[in-house]
Amino acid sequence: MIAALIAAFLNPIEIIGTKEIFKRERVNYKAFLSLTFFFIFIFCAIAFISFGQVSASFFAPKYFLYLIAIVTVAYFSNRLFYFGLSGEKVCNVEPISMLSPVIAVVLAAIVYPDERNWKIFVIALIGGLALSLSRIEKHHLKFDKYSWAILAAVFLSAFDSIFAKHLLEVLSPVALYTIRCGILSLLLVATLKPNMKVFGKKRILSIAGVSFVITLEVFGYYQAIHSIGIVKTSLVFLLAPVLVLLASRFYLKEKIKLKAVIADIVIVLCIAASIFV
Repeated sequence: MIAALIAAFLNPIEIIGTKEIFKRERVNYKAFLSLTFFFIFIFCAIAFISFGQVSASFFAPKYFLYLIAIVTVAYFSNRLFYFGLSGEKVCNVEPISMLSPVIAVVLAAIVYPDERNWKIFVIALIGGLALSLSRIEKHHLKFDKYSWAILAAVFLSAFDSIFAKHLLEVLSPVALYTIRCGILSLLLVATLKPNMKVFGKKRILSIAGVSFVITLEVFGYYQAIHSIGIVKTSLVFLLAPVLVLLASRFYLKEKIKLKAVIADIVIVLCIAASIFV
């Protein structure tokens, strides 16, 4: 549960930090994505020395297929998400991206018998429904190419947890993310062909900082899936939009609607209830 909480706390930092790089430093999303995953792979490789564990069973054909599947999903979901984020406001990204934990909960209950704890399943759906009703406004229903890209990325990313759970049977969370990002980094550079000349020292340091946050976030996310399962992890991840709301209130001085406050209380109570179920 601690790993999931850490990942949920880091998610808003990643989103806001990335948007600041796009907005203030005017970095193209293709160059950003390529350099980000290069840094992530470097951080993962360092962690792999101490925490990477690979079972001999990993080399079985079925796990090779799962690896191809998770890299494919990661490639397209990341391209779509960061393209969408480069042209969309954070306040519009959040209502769409919050669908991912809900989709992951439903998929996990369908695919994995051990994830069919119906009490937790119902609690997760209540939390997801409360979040959706509190965040989606009429103007969010108007989709442009950036919104559609984020919506597609959200659906794809929900499958990441499904393939990850299979691979975590034979790989430690650090090993899984290291292998995934190593392949993904090569694919992104080969297909996006980014112009690295646009980067100065400040931009490189900013992207390295966001990359480090993403690395810790996904380590926590995979560790949580391995320890407590997809449904409970997704339930905890509903905290991320709550944290974005708090940040907007205390740091950006934005007004908070009453229905959002009520929904966030419901979400916190749902997460607390899941601990005792």
